[in-house]
Amino acid sequence: MIRPLIPLAAFVSSLTAIAATSLPAAPAHADAFTPPRVGWWGGQAVSLCGAADPTSCPRDTSAYTPAVWDAMVAGHGFLDYDVEYHSDFGPAMAGVNQRTDAIPVVREANARNVPINAWITVPLAYGTFANENNAVEIQHAVQDFAAWAQDNSLHFGQAILDLEFPAGYQPIYQAAMAAGNPAGLQSLLQGNFDPSHQCAAAATYAATIMWAHQHGLTLSGTPILFALDDLEHNGSVALQDGLDMAPMPPSGYDTLYLQAYRAFTVDLGSGLVAAYYREMQSHFGAKGQVSLGNTGMNPYTTTGPLVADIRMLAAMGASEIPIFDFDSTIKNWGAAGIAQILDAANHPMSPVELATAEQMSPTGTAARAMFATLDDVATAATPLATLATGHPQRPNAYPGGCTSGR
Repeated sequence: MIRPLIPLAAFVSSLTAIAATSLPAAPAHADAFTPPRVGWWGGQAVSLCGAADPTSCPRDTSAYTPAVWDAMVAGHGFLDYDVEYHSDFGPAMAGVNQRTDAIPVVREANARNVPINAWITVPLAYGTFANENNAVEIQHAVQDFAAWAQDNSLHFGQAILDLEFPAGYQPIYQAAMAAGNPAGLQSLLQGNFDPSHQCAAAATYAATIMWAHQHGLTLSGTPILFALDDLEHNGSVALQDGLDMAPMPPSGYDTLYLQAYRAFTVDLGSGLVAAYYREMQSHFGAKGQVSLGNTGMNPYTTTGPLVADIRMLAAMGASEIPIFDFDSTIKNWGAAGIAQILDAANHPMSPVELATAEQMSPTGTAARAMFATLDDVATAATPLATLATGHPQRPNAYPGGCTSGR
């Protein structure tokens, strides 16, 4: 995840309106209802610096005021905080700024008993996000993270890998989604097909998960939304391979938070979020959760739709709801917005409200249809593309295609 490279919609609600908003009371059978834990991805707001890798510039944490921390404590919020390998921890790397400003944030969270998790990323030179091409680097990052946290007496609930495609693909993805035309992603399906390489990456990720568990580290993942379409559609994982995405499976992650983001310039609708949640539960059981985003973008230019989606997921039985992202939420809505969003988890939708919210929108339906089409294109292209390299291969099947990585 990274803040989309397209203009944010104008902020249209005031803190007064936020504070005045009321929600239905929790159901009478509240003793049978456990509200989901709500939190945010954060830590990517940086100041400008001269580093060749701008993602490693010093963080801007000026918005993390006592009032914001108080709201997180009162609402039982959690924070998934970005820590970058070679910048925040691990060996130095040319062009990457060395920084220590994550440590005070983690210690503040620890002191206030705000649960905090490590959202592990890597420098731009390695693709920023966990993907098919940097599995070994991610393995090193996880191992060095565990040592860094211990050496600095930092207490994290878990580490989370951002299971996407390389960072250079992001502008194309964001532009395609902003235009309401996921078909634009087809331009990325160029010469990246190598099922055997995908299986090797899956095996490395499985080994990383095993290492983490052997060393007492909870390790989760957050896949991009159409990784699930790849599993749902035609029995192969060709789309993930064609986009160099981190393989999903392996399924040994402690939790998977699918990035079920509806908020781009085009709103994909609450029904898309609901459908992805049900499918994550079907594939992964209680380990299958969803993340919401992007704050500050349509329709999340006000808190109302975000609050509604949290209430919807609460009614559906979600246990955790991370939101992208913390810095944007604070900027747009402040501590009052944090409090309102956290409180939404205590007010699940009624059955009538839920039935309406689960309806797919035309834009959401079109997006999923296009993801399925892209999957078909990737599946058909794999034998031809690999034949051209002199090593013809068929796409890896799902389930069971990469047995060494499962």
